[in-house]
Amino acid sequence: MKIRKKAYFAIFRLTGLVSTTIQSVLALLLSDAARPLRFVCIGGMAGVLQLLLLSLFNCLGWQIVLANTIAYILSAQVNFLLSTFFTWYDRQSEIDSIKTLLARWLTFHGSIIGTGLLNMLIFVIARTILPTLLASAFGIAGAAIANFFLFNRFVFRKRIASSGANQMMNSKNTTAFQTQSIRGEALASHRPHSAFRSHPSRAPIYSIVAPVFNEKETLPHFYERVIRVMEEVGEAFELVLVNDGSTDGSYEVLQQLHEQDTRVHVIDFSRNFGHQIAISAGLDFAHGDAVIIMDSDLQDPPEVIPELIARWKDGGEVIYAQRAKRAGETRFKLMTAAAFYRLINRITSVNIPRDTGDFRLLDRCVVNSLVAMREQHRFMRGLSAWVGFRQEAVSYERHERFAGTTKYPLRKMIRFSMDAITSFSHLPLQLATSFGFVLAGLSLLGIVVAIILRLVTGAIAGQATTLILVLFLGGIQLIFLGIIGEYLGRIYDEVRSRPLYIVREVLD
Repeated sequence: MKIRKKAYFAIFRLTGLVSTTIQSVLALLLSDAARPLRFVCIGGMAGVLQLLLLSLFNCLGWQIVLANTIAYILSAQVNFLLSTFFTWYDRQSEIDSIKTLLARWLTFHGSIIGTGLLNMLIFVIARTILPTLLASAFGIAGAAIANFFLFNRFVFRKRIASSGANQMMNSKNTTAFQTQSIRGEALASHRPHSAFRSHPSRAPIYSIVAPVFNEKETLPHFYERVIRVMEEVGEAFELVLVNDGSTDGSYEVLQQLHEQDTRVHVIDFSRNFGHQIAISAGLDFAHGDAVIIMDSDLQDPPEVIPELIARWKDGGEVIYAQRAKRAGETRFKLMTAAAFYRLINRITSVNIPRDTGDFRLLDRCVVNSLVAMREQHRFMRGLSAWVGFRQEAVSYERHERFAGTTKYPLRKMIRFSMDAITSFSHLPLQLATSFGFVLAGLSLLGIVVAIILRLVTGAIAGQATTLILVLFLGGIQLIFLGIIGEYLGRIYDEVRSRPLYIVREVLD
């Protein structure tokens, strides 16, 4: 009887030990530290599956190109599913819609196609000094390292902040700028308009801010539509028009509008300072409890303003107009805009709503927060998202330009994108560091291989291979030096502490 009890007790302890061991092993395998191991296992399984499918299709008599293509496609789907539910299982919560899942699926395949090309490049370079098998191993290793980095940083990236209105509402309480302190007298030193405009005895409820750059033909129609809409609203308002160095006679039109309507105020810059700076000047000048930012080219219809106001009265503090359709824009512009918003949301912790521009309504507390920030390179829609507060969206259809041509050619679009990325992300600098470590590791491996080949075969690398490697590494270094230069240039601009803009005349 005692022996039986001891046996039961031993079995019980052994079962507990096995259970604890299994739990510990599973916890270790599912930890962040074991993610590279899971990645290698899943990648190996997908590779084996591809080879098995290729063998099966060859036995069925399929053509080699078709067999390779189908085997690759099927193994890639298995790889995607296993990576989603096993390797990066803890990031499934980021998939909140079919659209999000599709975006992840597309970036996954884009990543493996890109690293496949990298594999070929490494193989071709290494093949000039190494045996075929060893060169292939170098290519596979380099592609695997790049794939893991891309998967972890982009494809299965864990969002720092959840998107949507709830996140914006929560950030209202944690924003770095406390509303009450900003509304105090200490803010006066941050508000340049206090030097050239006295506070009106009866402040308007709404301020409409619109930058103007060579919009002579559009301005009268813009004025008529805005005035008609705001008079239907039936509350006090002002129209703040910022002339950003126009050369087509727009300022003369602005003078006429000011003379016929005292609600029209004009800020005339000494030269062209840029669209985002013009918006900043309008915010400095505006006195309304709510400030509406819009372009003066009538692509943003003034008829949407009452809906923005209604959402503001319901408690919204940042109500941005989100484009459901964009008429009159080229396919290239639409594609690059979509790519830009997806990129900026992936590489920053700020949730910038897609398909939005500068057309939005800002509560006075939000305007005060933005006015306090005097950085030179400005991305206003990013700053509007960064300050937090309660943010809501209003959908609308964007119209074609009423007249004239776009003021954002490709060169300005690229500069605008650079300002946005460098203002809200350090990823380009982090990429330089990561890429440097990868190249350093590959270089060490190359040195070891070169020494072994020298000792075993007496072979040394040729001049052509050396030249290719030097040019490749030199090009990478110049690219990252350029990225560092972009950040240093922006630091230099901030250190100089020059004013954001210079006003030649104010028609108040």
